[in-house]
Amino acid sequence: MGRLVTKVTLMLGAAFLAGCSYSVSTGGSDTIDPAKVEGEISTQMTKQYPDIPVNSVTCPDGIKPAQGVTFECSVQLEGVQLPVKVTITQMDLGKETFSYDMKPTKTVLILEGIVESIKTALRDQKVPNATVDCGTGRYRVVEVGGAIECTVSAGGERRVVRVVDDVDGGVRFEDG
Repeated sequence: MGRLVTKVTLMLGAAFLAGCSYSVSTGGSDTIDPAKVEGEISTQMTKQYPDIPVNSVTCPDGIKPAQGVTFECSVQLEGVQLPVKVTITQMDLGKETFSYDMKPTKTVLILEGIVESIKTALRDQKVPNATVDCGTGRYRVVEVGGAIECTVSAGGERRVVRVVDDVDGGVRFEDG
């Protein structure tokens, strides 16, 4: 096996909701209704990534809306949890509404896409029958800029490949 160093762009959760702003009514309450924020996160995630099923979204109760307040919600995907940071960006007390931005604090790696990308890179290097094992499950949540390890086997040789989130909506593969 030759060196496997390449960069590919895969559908990753890091870009999900980045820079998106939403507005919600407080309905006269002095706290945020978590169900409204949960519903918006679920809707936006489903729109942007229809192939990633959102099992549930949970946001904390008792958050008082004020500009600059941040809190964390949790998106439950198939077997993993993705933390999403919510920041209140604007308040309109007269209309009883607030605006907020949502951004994941971690990245979702889609293992099937990673395995296929590694296999394609190896075929391009004339290693057509390699097997790739990146672990169980469909998704893996990592820190932004984080990495996972996959094991590549071909022709009796085994090698570890690090899959690194490159923070720009892609991943790169490095020899482990």
